[in-house]
Amino acid sequence: MGQKFSTLIALMVLLGVISGRLSNFKVNYSAPTASGIAPIVGKTTIFYDGKLGTYPEQQGLKYFPPGSAVRSIDAPSGVSTFDTTANSSISAGYPIVIPGFGTSPLNLDHTAGYSVHFTVQVLSETHNNNDRAGFSIIALSSDKIGIELGFWTDKIWAQSDNSDPGGYFKHNEEISFNTTTAITNYELTIFGSNYYLTANGTSILSGNLRDYSGYSGNGNAVYKTPDFLFFGDDTSSAQASIKFGKASVITNTSLPAQTVADGQNLAIAGLGVLDADSGSLTLTLQVNQGTLTIPNYAGVTVSGSGTSNVTLSGPVYLLNDALTVANSVVYNGFARSATLTITASDGTNSDVKTVSITIPLNLQVGLTNDNGQADTPTTLSYIISKAISGEIITFKPGVTEVKLTGGSLPPLKPGVNILGSCLSKITINGNGRPGPGLMLGGDNTLTGLKVIGFTNGPQIRASSGSLRNHLICTSTAK
Repeated sequence: MGQKFSTLIALMVLLGVISGRLSNFKVNYSAPTASGIAPIVGKTTIFYDGKLGTYPEQQGLKYFPPGSAVRSIDAPSGVSTFDTTANSSISAGYPIVIPGFGTSPLNLDHTAGYSVHFTVQVLSETHNNNDRAGFSIIALSSDKIGIELGFWTDKIWAQSDNSDPGGYFKHNEEISFNTTTAITNYELTIFGSNYYLTANGTSILSGNLRDYSGYSGNGNAVYKTPDFLFFGDDTSSAQASIKFGKASVITNTSLPAQTVADGQNLAIAGLGVLDADSGSLTLTLQVNQGTLTIPNYAGVTVSGSGTSNVTLSGPVYLLNDALTVANSVVYNGFARSATLTITASDGTNSDVKTVSITIPLNLQVGLTNDNGQADTPTTLSYIISKAISGEIITFKPGVTEVKLTGGSLPPLKPGVNILGSCLSKITINGNGRPGPGLMLGGDNTLTGLKVIGFTNGPQIRASSGSLRNHLICTSTAK
């Protein structure tokens, strides 16, 4: 009798026994098409990366039951192996959460759409029941609607639910596909009421989502668990040996805001894209100030790197790989804020999402030489150009003089103050540059400064109509 997802006595329900599946029941099936569905820019959460040289449970997945499968790590190849062929009774795998023991970190909304990206090579697979597979993936949404797909060496197929002829967990729609040749990049996209599976960017299988939650036999807790993922062998009626390389999920959600120190690079992580009806997309990333740097990636065409507008084109699975490589999207800009706009297009439909970037202004002058172009963080000209009312510009310990090497100082905005030291005044040296030196905008307070070296104009001047400026312990000299 076939066994699938049973109760582990006195511990938890996850993997094991249900009644035997005796038939290979398939229906005349018309696969849903994904034509006209727009791509989605989303948030990527990585749960496993074999290149890190650790097992999935040491990253973002669980391993259950522990010690049941034969496993190894091949870090140079970026995979771990998983083998349940030693004993037909072994059922084991990698769930995102163990049912009854915690909650899923995901929010999987099939109405909004999400995608599961995983890389697998089936090395061997045997089954004594045609309704079972030695390797399966389960993806269940927040409402427990989802799909279970079984992988043989020569087929990938879907498990039925009670709405299908034959009832729960029968071998339904399938595709003949060689799963053994190499590590394959699979994208399982869940959108609306359907699923769509691609392999290395080629659509291979699609079908209706299923509702397994009504199943009442042993192991039913799995299918009543919302936001659930599973990779592995969930039956004692089949065995497999696989290589497992990656697992990540892209959800259709707003992208988190980012913060970076002024003048520092920001590696923007967590970007992803999914599309049910197109194997390839064009992705445009644009910032309203600053620049983006995205390195070349095999199979992806990158243009505009180092500018404010970068375009990537290629298969969806490679675009996602390119976006999730460490430090792949690097932003460099200036205080105080920027907006990254990401547009995904399949040539007909598109989706746009934005990332807000906050760049707090460092109000402490840290550089002695200032080119007067207001383009270098921690120079006086830069900070004056960015400071707003109520902020106080100070000086880093050890900075006793600021010397202009070119350009000029921008005017102070109303309400901006500069704080030096009454004990040992900070010198602002025009170094022969034409005056005026400091131009006051109103409600400015200068404390502990000595302004010198500006020619053909005053060292300090109040702009026309500016009022309530205060000079404390501040002097001037040519």
